[in-house]
Amino acid sequence: MLRFLRHAILPAFAFFFVLELMLVGAIEFWPDFRENIAGIRIFTQFKVLRGLVGLLKEGELPGYIVFQHFFKGSLLGVTVSVMFAVNAVAGEAHRGTLEILLARPLSRTRILMERYLLGALQIVIPLALTTWTIPYLLMERWDEEIALYPLMLGSVHMSCMYLAIHGTTFFLSTIGRHPIRIAIGMFFFCVLQFAVYLMMDATQYSLVQLVDPLLFIDLFTTEQLNWNICGGLLGYTALTVAMSIFAFRRRLP
Repeated sequence: MLRFLRHAILPAFAFFFVLELMLVGAIEFWPDFRENIAGIRIFTQFKVLRGLVGLLKEGELPGYIVFQHFFKGSLLGVTVSVMFAVNAVAGEAHRGTLEILLARPLSRTRILMERYLLGALQIVIPLALTTWTIPYLLMERWDEEIALYPLMLGSVHMSCMYLAIHGTTFFLSTIGRHPIRIAIGMFFFCVLQFAVYLMMDATQYSLVQLVDPLLFIDLFTTEQLNWNICGGLLGYTALTVAMSIFAFRRRLP
């Protein structure tokens, strides 16, 4: 039980706590942001971000929450998506304990899937729970209302991206031996994608487009997931899991 608490509940709670703390700070700042949105837009350096800040005025409160929780919070989400997967197998190989893991009287597929599902749940559940608290925080602090259903759809959409990142890292962990190198490589790739997104002429070539704030703002109008994006991300995640199983079955200590 203690081992389970240490490896599952505590990291998930830490993710939840930091996300919730960021939300509380963002909601506390909401009236100041609404009053000074024009000045904030002027002092924003990148044209892409200036455009997003300008669009927040049209989206009002939903746009602000989307920007703060899903867009700004994505940095933390990407970090935990990588960290919850990078040690799954590569960490065991690096510590020299992979042979002990493989000696367990369980199939390799079961061992691997237990680790994958544990990491995936550590990402998805805290994001869903913090998203669920948004309407209550707003009502308690500023007596303002926001629809919960589109927010939860946004949580599903963002989870699809996090799972794709988690799945990619997980696959690299099943074939690698150096978790730090894998983590650095994934962080470099994600930072590069964000940098490309901020370049006006190259924005469309960035994978960040798949979680563009405008997609989340549209959820408040359509109340429907974009299955072209979410389905593609889930399909890619399923592929990474399949490749991980294939690689792990053939892996030597």
